[in-house]
Amino acid sequence: MAATKIAAAKKEAELIELRDLVRQLRLENAESRQAFLELRDQAEQRQRESVKAREIQERHAQADSTQDLTVLKATVAALAQEFGQLRQNLAMSPMAMTVTAATVPASSSIIIVQPGDTLASLAKRHRTTVTALRALNGLLSDQLVVGKQLILP
Repeated sequence: MAATKIAAAKKEAELIELRDLVRQLRLENAESRQAFLELRDQAEQRQRESVKAREIQERHAQADSTQDLTVLKATVAALAQEFGQLRQNLAMSPMAMTVTAATVPASSSIIIVQPGDTLASLAKRHRTTVTALRALNGLLSDQLVVGKQLILP
């Protein structure tokens, strides 16, 4: 009988130890769960902040693009107006484009563009460059008009 009581006491002591261990594990589990929930909340907060920052960045980028587009439109409008004014000035004064003796430098001569003439052929024939012919005659392109007077250097 004494052996049974000793065995029962041992089992009772083991049971108490196991209950303490269960209590300790439950406490650790609760603490771990609390830490997990806090970390999850922090991660969600960071994600919300990241989304908000991205939205702000996109709005700034869109505003910059809109501003750049506005500046570009204004520049195009100004250039179009300037181009129109130049066209108007050219259309209004065809006589001003005619070369006169007063506009020809002393060391230069005047030729009249013939059918088939190009700036390159005229430059080669008169031993000059296309660039020099353009500059001296105020030409913006290589297009020549038959009958137009050109100054040669």
